[in-house]
Amino acid sequence: MKTRFQGPSIDRVIADLGLPAFSSGPFDFRLDMDTTGSMTRLEVDGDLGSLEIDASGELDRLRKPSKGGVTGVVKGPDLEAIGEVLGVRGLLAEPYVLDAEAKFDGPSIHIARANLEAAGDRLDVSGTATTLKNAPDSQLTIKLDSTEAGRWGALVGLPTDPVGVLSLDGKATTDARGVLTIDAQARFLDSDMAANGSIGPLTGPYEPDVAIRLHSDDPRALMKLAGREDFPVAPAKLESRVKWLEDELHINDLRLDFAESHLKLDGKLALRERFSGSDLDMTLETPDLHALGELFGKTDLPVQPLQVTGNLKPKGKGLSFTVMDSSLGDIRLRLIGQIVDLDKPQGIDADFELQLPGLDTLSFLAPGVKLPPGAVKASGKLENVSDQTRLRDVQMSVGEIQASVSGTLHHDNRFDLKVDISGPDVSLIHPLLGQKLGAEPFTISGEVAGDPETFSIEGLAAKWGQSDVRGDLKFVPGEPLSIAGKIHSPLLDVSKWSKPVRDEEAETSDSSSQFVFDDTPIKLPDDYGLDAQVIITIDALKLATTQLSEIELDMMLKKHYLELNRVHIRGAGSGEFTGQGTLDGRQDPPSLDIDIKATNLRTGLGARVGEDITTRPPGNFDIRINGTGRTRHEMARTLNGKVRINFGPGLVLATYLDLFLSDFFTQLVNTLNPFMASEEHTRLECIVAAADIRDGQVAVAPVVVNSQQVTILSQGSINLENEKIDLSFNSKPRKGLGLSASTLINPFIKVGGTLKKPVIELDPAKGAVSSGLAVATVGISVLAKSVSDRFLSSKDPCGDALAEIAERDGAEP
Repeated sequence: MKTRFQGPSIDRVIADLGLPAFSSGPFDFRLDMDTTGSMTRLEVDGDLGSLEIDASGELDRLRKPSKGGVTGVVKGPDLEAIGEVLGVRGLLAEPYVLDAEAKFDGPSIHIARANLEAAGDRLDVSGTATTLKNAPDSQLTIKLDSTEAGRWGALVGLPTDPVGVLSLDGKATTDARGVLTIDAQARFLDSDMAANGSIGPLTGPYEPDVAIRLHSDDPRALMKLAGREDFPVAPAKLESRVKWLEDELHINDLRLDFAESHLKLDGKLALRERFSGSDLDMTLETPDLHALGELFGKTDLPVQPLQVTGNLKPKGKGLSFTVMDSSLGDIRLRLIGQIVDLDKPQGIDADFELQLPGLDTLSFLAPGVKLPPGAVKASGKLENVSDQTRLRDVQMSVGEIQASVSGTLHHDNRFDLKVDISGPDVSLIHPLLGQKLGAEPFTISGEVAGDPETFSIEGLAAKWGQSDVRGDLKFVPGEPLSIAGKIHSPLLDVSKWSKPVRDEEAETSDSSSQFVFDDTPIKLPDDYGLDAQVIITIDALKLATTQLSEIELDMMLKKHYLELNRVHIRGAGSGEFTGQGTLDGRQDPPSLDIDIKATNLRTGLGARVGEDITTRPPGNFDIRINGTGRTRHEMARTLNGKVRINFGPGLVLATYLDLFLSDFFTQLVNTLNPFMASEEHTRLECIVAAADIRDGQVAVAPVVVNSQQVTILSQGSINLENEKIDLSFNSKPRKGLGLSASTLINPFIKVGGTLKKPVIELDPAKGAVSSGLAVATVGISVLAKSVSDRFLSSKDPCGDALAEIAERDGAEP
């Protein structure tokens, strides 16, 4: 039989048949068939428009042949359209050439070759297939080379955007049971992939058991196919064997190497509700957690090696976990527990152990805070009950410091904890306080309750040596940190405390400045990042050489504002000190206002061992000053106020002067009274001093010092704008001193220079004079004539001075 099918346009025929437009144009199709015995020889030579077919062969029947073979070439304009005709979707809309040769043997089809070329891509298929159901005994070899792998993406449900060169070489085999086995290798851009194993019967259910391998120098293209557009560039290697049984994915020795980090997984993942039945062992190792985080845009992780080894498995509504032999740098962690309910992951039951080489490891959590030294250990239990987690047997240690914590963590972020801390040596915690403490055992306890936004410490109790501190405080974290409450101490022993030596870098004053009050900015309250309203009371404060009592400090610290509502201290005997003041930076420039008073005060500061403090001169102070300025210098030159000081009779040790006076003023005192340098102590009858300050100009008058040997009178001025000193001194020996001793006393002394560099400009005994001798002499002579007769010749010079000051103060508005 010879058949010819011819016409002017195949388009109309295709349309009438309701088929996709797989060809167009005039057509001329020839089919010749010749049957001899049981076999039919056929030849196809012709075209269907732009679709050309050339085939020949011999078959026992046209429908489902079982013997014979066929060879042919098909050329067409649109592979996608002809694919739709054959029921295959997702092919290329490109011209194509198909060259195939196949033989038939019963239900088997032996494909010698099936080569498809389209748009520069080539797909080769060879092997044996079957026409029987259940697909027994088949084997196909497939090879694909594509310049743009995205052209074939739709066939397997992947994006069709051009994504790069793809080379695929693999084998697919089915056995008598229809189980499909694959062995395939592929190269995609810089990635090498391989899969080997069983997929399961083609009739289902699929139960793959496949070994997979992936090596890539740049996995971004692969991750883009998975929907990750921002995956980092780093070498990646994945190897594992995965097996699917019913609804469980078994992962055997999965190893993922990414950059320099390594992840290992082994176990099973069940996709049932809440992953019930899952059991995964996991190990994660990375030499630098910070570097790994940076690859994914997270820059706040520490620069430390990380190793985590653990196990995860569902348990009821929650998740059971075990973390063993895990570390972050020098941090060691062991954790065994469970998240009771994944819907409420705060509810955790766990036994934990934590080890750190020191608190410095956690310094990134509290930058700038000095922490106690020593290895850190922590262990305990977390127990979930209803809507809270209880802490049980939580023990911590930092070196020799021990701590225990018990209480409740509520799932709404509230907490209620009792904390106890103890140690053999309170000096171990001195970095936290900025003080070097005495070596004495200590205990600290309290109840901490609240939430991260507001919490309080109630029943605070701290003891070390003889010291005892108690209080209640409320904290509101944030910027600034807010603290309010009361602290009381029956006895506070600071006799062994000493401040650490300050670093040179910590000094803010410019030592090269010509001023004592230099251009260092006034430190405003908001510089401390703290709001506080605290009342501190101390019944007894033990110092190295004395004891103070009835101490009260009522202070308020807010942004730009510091207020001391009340400061009270009682010294030895009945003397006391009171004061109040403000530093207000709420306006520009900041302002300072201080008002302090002292009555019969003997502090005992600088006393030597065995000294009777009651023999010291009792002091009275009345100091009121105020000023404004952005720097110390600006503040000093705007000061206004007054200073009133007087001391009663008592003994003054030479060592006391050395402790509290500079080298210059010690020299000045010894010049005015040369007996003080050679005697262990000097009997003081009284001291009276007054100064009035107006816009930084200090008028000093009168100053009377009446000792056992000499009476000294002084007056003058200090200019706080340029810090220049102009003070004149006149001295007179006391009666009974003797003529020879009296000659040692210098009657006239002139002090000039500046506060930073004071100098004795006129000392007749040593011949020290300045270039302004005439002016200095006039100043001294005026002092001698106008003042000396009134005070130096008086039987009670201090009483006269106090009377003059009182009259002057009474005349003030």
